[in-house]
Amino acid sequence: MENTVNQQWLKHAGQKGGSTLYIFTKALYATDKNGNQTALAIFFNQLNIYESIKLSSSLNEFELSVLRDSQFRDRIKTLTNKLE
Repeated sequence: MENTVNQQWLKHAGQKGGSTLYIFTKALYATDKNGNQTALAIFFNQLNIYESIKLSSSLNEFELSVLRDSQFRDRIKTLTNKLE
């Protein structure tokens, strides 16, 4: 919440992550100013170096899409349901 851009659209948010070269984890939660609440947990294991770099460089954009784009969230839900 230190970022003034986030303060414009978020009421509250927090995150915690941890990584090694082969493991990547992150959890976040947010409440926007409309009262929408989102929680996200990401866990990857047995990553190679390329995958670790790719995840690190694209994670922020992915998180923002999850938090701000309802159509993106719907696509994720559809993909998740296909995996079950």
